[in-house]
Amino acid sequence: MTNPPWPPPYPPGPPEDAGPFAADDPAGILGGQARPRRRVVGSILAIACLLLPGVVGYALGERGGDRAPTAAAPTVAEGPRTPAASTSELDALADRVDDVVVNVTTTVDGGGQAAGSGIVISSDGLILTNNHVISGSTALRIEFGTTGTVRTARLLGYSLVDDVAVLQIPNVSGLRAASLGSSASLRVGDTVLAIGNRGGRGGAPKIAVGTVAALQQEITASDPDGGNVQRLDGLIQLAAGIQSGDSGGAVVATDGRVVGMNVAASVTNSFGGGTRGVGEGYAIPIEDALRIAQKIVSGEGGPDIRVGATRAVLGVQVQSSLGGLSGSGGTGARIVGVDPGSAAAAAGLVAGDAITGLDGRTIGNGRDLVEALVNYGPGDTARITWRDASGRTRSASVRLGEGPPA
Repeated sequence: MTNPPWPPPYPPGPPEDAGPFAADDPAGILGGQARPRRRVVGSILAIACLLLPGVVGYALGERGGDRAPTAAAPTVAEGPRTPAASTSELDALADRVDDVVVNVTTTVDGGGQAAGSGIVISSDGLILTNNHVISGSTALRIEFGTTGTVRTARLLGYSLVDDVAVLQIPNVSGLRAASLGSSASLRVGDTVLAIGNRGGRGGAPKIAVGTVAALQQEITASDPDGGNVQRLDGLIQLAAGIQSGDSGGAVVATDGRVVGMNVAASVTNSFGGGTRGVGEGYAIPIEDALRIAQKIVSGEGGPDIRVGATRAVLGVQVQSSLGGLSGSGGTGARIVGVDPGSAAAAAGLVAGDAITGLDGRTIGNGRDLVEALVNYGPGDTARITWRDASGRTRSASVRLGEGPPA
């Protein structure tokens, strides 16, 4: 697919103050000894991100539909749980936090649109969201639903495997930022609010009241066709009605602090649009998301973290991963199409070939290839290995092209 021009990325770097990475950090979640980083293995597509009508190149089930997670046994946090809040207390809490959750609309490669959510994490316009909300984006628009104000945004960077991205609204100041907490404060049974752009309708954020069902959860999810299998771990499991469009929205504890970011929803959720439905949802702990965000904003980047608004592309379309997760013994990323004039075309790759390696890294399936390419920039040189239709192994060095974020 061809990509419309994308403006230069907003220059990465720390905000004038330490922003969300130093202030309002009562649990010390961003300093001192960091707990082991979780890693997402497999495909990260939009589980709770909604494709709007007219999207070219995606089916609803691929990016906006439900995906069926199978969860591991719950890990129960010991200790007293937060007392249940009254309706009036929940309404007051919602009023305190609804202006720090924004609606994110992306124009995606091919000309369609997708809708998700984001969390304001600094007064000068940093927005935290999921990578799958901005995947393939060529333009980004932020709506402050409580006021109707709409601003454009730039992508600072993203992590495909951690499903985290950071946006910047240029030339703003004085925004109300979320009060950030830690998932370590949560106990099973605690009341929480899940806030987002439910249904992709825009306007004021929608509130779903729920409870913490389990902590440190690992799920395996896939699209309805069984493709794009993925594994996520370290998640907060919620008994809350997270729905399409809520991706990137906030999970808020009863003290008003954001403790997680919506990422996945079960197929058992109701899509009636109610604000207090009960379903099964999952959220990334806010401390995990912020560690990735810090590496993006500082310009540090790292393995699987891309700083900038574009990505390196080989110029191939590959078959969805149908045979298991990354590293599960796949037979390569099978090519179903090659872009004319691309690096892949220059190397002689054709439909039916299977890419099996990239600079010595084993490629077992299509998702492995997508994840591996995140570590390269446009213009970088890489050596690819592939198997052609006759079974012969071939290799070539290629100069990678430029495309929208993965």
